[in-house]
Amino acid sequence: MERSILKRIGGLLLIVLLINACDNEPSTTPEDDGSELVGVWTVTSAVAANCDDANENGSFGTVCTTTDCLKVEFKSDGTFVSTDLEDGVTVNNNGTYSVSGDQLTITEGMDVQVATFEIQNGTLTLQGNETETGCDVATTLAKDSL
Repeated sequence: MERSILKRIGGLLLIVLLINACDNEPSTTPEDDGSELVGVWTVTSAVAANCDDANENGSFGTVCTTTDCLKVEFKSDGTFVSTDLEDGVTVNNNGTYSVSGDQLTITEGMDVQVATFEIQNGTLTLQGNETETGCDVATTLAKDSL
């Protein structure tokens, strides 16, 4: 079940992968230009609730290993690349993102998703709805150190 949730979170994650805390002060309001999103973020946990199919509800916490990891890199030109390493196989997805207040819009091909985000103490929290499953999803990401 954890792997199934991770795959769904990957889709929503494309909606919400962002953030780069540029200073040491906690920030609860993202910058409208999206500059605080620039950088690499690693998914640390996800929760799916209120799904159309109750079997889809669940949560997981993860630590990246040499065979499994989900990361997103937000670039300063408004593009992103998500890298999903699963069982030693890497899958990359890319698209564009934009920020308006606390709303992050992610576009991958014809798929457009919007999530609410908050950055605090180097942690990015994304909240949104996965339309395919009806799940309310909350995802937490940690900013990678350089």
